[in-house]
Amino acid sequence: MSVRRRGIALAGLALGASLGASPGRARADAGVIVVAGAEAPEPAAEVERAVAGALTAAGEAAATGAIARARAAVADGAVPAERLAGFARVAELVAEGWRAYLQVSTEFAVARLGEARRQAEALLPLDGGLEVYADVALRLGAALDNAGRREEADDALRLAAALDPARELRASEFSPDVVAAAARAAAAARAAHRVRITVDAPGATVEVDGGAAVAAPAVLELSAGQHVVVARAAGRVARGQTFAVGAGAEAVALSLDRDRAVAGLAVGPAAGQGEDEAGGWVEGVLAYAEHDAVVIAATSWRSGRPALLVQWCDGAPASCTAAVEVGYDPGGLAIAARAAIEDLLAARDGRRYGATLPGDPRVSRARRPPGGGDGCRWCRPALWAGIGAATLAVVVTAIVVAQDGDDGAAVVIDPGDFVGE
Repeated sequence: MSVRRRGIALAGLALGASLGASPGRARADAGVIVVAGAEAPEPAAEVERAVAGALTAAGEAAATGAIARARAAVADGAVPAERLAGFARVAELVAEGWRAYLQVSTEFAVARLGEARRQAEALLPLDGGLEVYADVALRLGAALDNAGRREEADDALRLAAALDPARELRASEFSPDVVAAAARAAAAARAAHRVRITVDAPGATVEVDGGAAVAAPAVLELSAGQHVVVARAAGRVARGQTFAVGAGAEAVALSLDRDRAVAGLAVGPAAGQGEDEAGGWVEGVLAYAEHDAVVIAATSWRSGRPALLVQWCDGAPASCTAAVEVGYDPGGLAIAARAAIEDLLAARDGRRYGATLPGDPRVSRARRPPGGGDGCRWCRPALWAGIGAATLAVVVTAIVVAQDGDDGAAVVIDPGDFVGE
C-alpha cells in the first residue's frame, strides 16, 4: 500500500520569481550527493551542479564533494561533535564535585565525581580522554579518602597515576593531605594477576592503562586494582571500559558497536542500497563533513522521458523527507532542479522517513527506453508556440512518499489541460 502526499506545479511559468528561503527558518548548509543509476539520463556531475545551483537560488547554502570531505575527515581522525560534547559535560560535573569537596560536602562530592568518572569512560578512546579520566580519578580519590573510604581511594589514586604519570601534584592545586594519600597509594604492594581480554570484532586491538596497542584476544599480567582498557577495530566504534583485577582467574570481554557512519562512508552512495546502508553515509556526511543537511539526488527514466528525484535528510539520528520527483524534457534539468527544490524545502516540515531514494525502484531499476527516450510524450504544437520550449521544459512536479512498486506514485499534468486545442 502506498501512502502519498501529492503536489502539482507547472514549473518555469514564473522563471523570474525568486524562490527565497522559508520565512522563519535558518539558512541550511546542505551537501548534495548524487546516486547514479546504470542508465541514468544525466551525468552525476551535471545533476550535482544543477541541484546545488537550485539550492543556492532558493536561499540555502549548497556544497558539492561532501562524501570526499567526510572521508578525508575520518582519515584525519576527526570525531563527531556530539562525542566531543562529552568533555564539556564531564568538566561541569568535576567543577561541581570539586567545589563540594572544598566546601567539605564530601558525600555530594563523591557522587558528582563518581558520575564524572562514569561519563569519562566514553572519552577514553579520544585524544585527551586518558588525561581527563586521570584527573577525574585523582579528584575522586581525594574525595573518597576524605570520606574514610581508603581502599577505594587508593584504587582511584593509583589509576590516576598510571594514566597520567607525568602529572605533578602541586601544592597550589592540592592540599598536603591529597599529596600524602597519592604517595601512600603508590607505595602499597599489589599482587599481579593474569587477565584475558577479548573483543567481539575481528582484527581488534586493546590498550590497557594507556599502553601500546596489542592484538585481541590478549593475556596480560596486571596488578590488583582498577584499570582501563580501550578496544578498537575497523568499522566499529572504539570503546573504553574500567575493570577491576582481584584474586583468581580474570576475564574481560568487550563488545564494539558497528560504526554505521564510517562503514557507510567507506562504501558510499550507490543505486539499490537499502535504508540502513544509505542512512550510514548520510549520517557520515552530516557528522564528518559538518553539513546541516544532505540532499540526495538522482535522475531516472519515467514514462519515456527523464525525471529528477530529490530527498532532504537532516537531524541526529538522520531522517528524510518524502522523495520529490520532477519530470522534464531534454535540456530542462536546471529548471527541473529549481522546481524540485522548491517542493523539497516545503516538504521538510512533513512526515519523515529513512534514506529511501537510493533503493527506490525508480532509481535502482530504471532503464533507458527504446529509441533513447528523446521524445516528448506530452508536447503539443499549440503549447510550444504559445509559451516557448524553455519555459515548458518542466511539466510536472510530484512528491512521492512511499514506493512499493516500480512506478511509485506520480501525478502527471497534460499540458493540453491548460491551453486551447
